[in-house]
Amino acid sequence: MKSRIIPISIAAVLALAGIFGILVNELLRYDIKNPETMGRAELLVTAEDIEIIDASKDLLYIKTIGGGYAITDKYGNPLADMRGFGGLKQHSGGLLAVKKDGSTAVVNISETVKQGKPVYAVYDEAILSGDGTYMLVKQNGRCIVQDMKGRGLYEAEDYNAVSLKEGYITDRQAIVNLADGRTEYRLHKGTEAVAYGSGFWVIGVIDKQLVSGYSGYYMLDDKYNIAFEGRMIEEYKIYDGYIWLIYEKNKKYTDIRADGTGGYISQNCETAVIDADGRTVYRDKYSRFCRGITGGILAVSDCEYSYAEKHISGEISYIRLAGDKQGETMYKSEDLCYMDFEDGIGAVCAMKSRYAEDRRYTGDTDSAAYKWYFVDENMKRISNTVRGINGATDSGYVIKDAGNYKRLYDLRGLLK
Repeated sequence: MKSRIIPISIAAVLALAGIFGILVNELLRYDIKNPETMGRAELLVTAEDIEIIDASKDLLYIKTIGGGYAITDKYGNPLADMRGFGGLKQHSGGLLAVKKDGSTAVVNISETVKQGKPVYAVYDEAILSGDGTYMLVKQNGRCIVQDMKGRGLYEAEDYNAVSLKEGYITDRQAIVNLADGRTEYRLHKGTEAVAYGSGFWVIGVIDKQLVSGYSGYYMLDDKYNIAFEGRMIEEYKIYDGYIWLIYEKNKKYTDIRADGTGGYISQNCETAVIDADGRTVYRDKYSRFCRGITGGILAVSDCEYSYAEKHISGEISYIRLAGDKQGETMYKSEDLCYMDFEDGIGAVCAMKSRYAEDRRYTGDTDSAAYKWYFVDENMKRISNTVRGINGATDSGYVIKDAGNYKRLYDLRGLLK
């Protein structure tokens, strides 16, 4: 489905663009009094909402103060007027999926910037693949996988089909390769694929009587062989190159009844981290809780379990998962560091209480309740303590809450 493009004179386009630019720039000039200092970090833009859609090209999707949405450069200079569109749902492969009138609009970023106005198609729902090669669209009761140019690749039987792995779709009990439409694997009755990452499928054993909907999980490798010795898993978290697990020491998938029901997970568990080759690179007692894995470094702390409520306490240990010093505890701290360091900077969150969890998983948006500072790759502190940071840095940028607004900073000045 293509958007209609109405011919307009070049002079009119330039005039409209100029007027729009003046309006947006005036709105973005709003000055919040007494902002917290970020040292040598450069304040780039203030807006009601800010999303980095392409850090390599310094492109943002922002909601201007008192106005609508726009695609802008890193300073908030407008490149395309997106008024009439809503918040960002997803971005991948040069496309944006944004809200529009109760539906999802898929916007071509380069064409939109080139023309200065939205070039898009609208669907009931659209999900972009992470590698930017295809999208799963739902329209008029049909679920279709199509490439980024709108050409159909596969039509699913199940309207609720999902794409968990790039190039594949899970359609009812079938895992289908989109390259040829062939069913590569058919799941057992009473199970369904719930996640994929680091080379493994996570399969849930369905139990509708439980709040989670699953009595446990097991894993398959890329060749659909039972992985991790078929152990039943209570909890999992997928990271880049690693999977953290809480698993049953004495229960395997083969212990579950043929209809897929049953399989209650006891507290007789351990924790482990496996890498993309299926090797166990870390194992510990059940009371250790994973706070995150980045750059081959595991952040883990003590925790206590009280029924379904997880209480996290104690200091955080940072442990190497690879290399000659695998298993070595680098250091310990009560602060949680987002250590991707892809830009040479790590964001450190000082928890307000011992019960505060890793905000990447809780979805906590009350970032003003946490104190943050930044460190370099040697864990040397390079900034003051501030509030309102929204997590890890992205190519040297970070978004900071400022009352009812957000601010985008370039942190690279902190390294000078």
